[in-house]
Amino acid sequence: NHLVRLTALDRFCGLTTAQQLTTVIKTPDVNLGKDINICPAVTKSIGIPGIAGYSYLWSTGETTANINVNARSSAYRLTANNQGCSAFDDINVYFLTNCTIVFPSAFTPNNDGLNDIFIALNADLVKNLSWKIFDRFGKLVFYSNDILKGWDGRYKGQPAEMSTYVWVAEFIQPGSLQKITEKGSFTLIR
Repeated sequence: NHLVRLTALDRFCGLTTAQQLTTVIKTPDVNLGKDINICPAVTKSIGIPGIAGYSYLWSTGETTANINVNARSSAYRLTANNQGCSAFDDINVYFLTNCTIVFPSAFTPNNDGLNDIFIALNADLVKNLSWKIFDRFGKLVFYSNDILKGWDGRYKGQPAEMSTYVWVAEFIQPGSLQKITEKGSFTLIR
């Protein structure tokens, strides 16, 4: 509740003031975030923190602030309502047939802002990722167990030569908790 006061100056009557107690209703803040990918056999909770007094309605008909999704790819909409003031947001959830790691087939570490780092494109889907890069002679040139850290195309502080390289990734697949090893090759282009 807020006290609203209006003061006006009338040339004939002088200064006059009127006030009234007014209820201000907050518009809900609904942000479901970016679209997400989910591995097979994984259940994911989507939604927002619930607020007492608000009502919620999903495009599925559910009436909670959060729902679990685990069946099929779909678009979801959540509408939150606070005494007549409402807001909504949409999110797409994509269920993948498998959660293999995807690496690019080439990269160009030339500091132009495009493809400068060689990194897994969907490593956030798996658990306990560690990966290595080997040159064509089998020499280890890069190792990481940080899904956010990629290879900048340097070896021992110097630019690595333009060539074909091999990557090997080990991770735990969500849902099955099976340890997976995958490998592939890519080209470093300068």
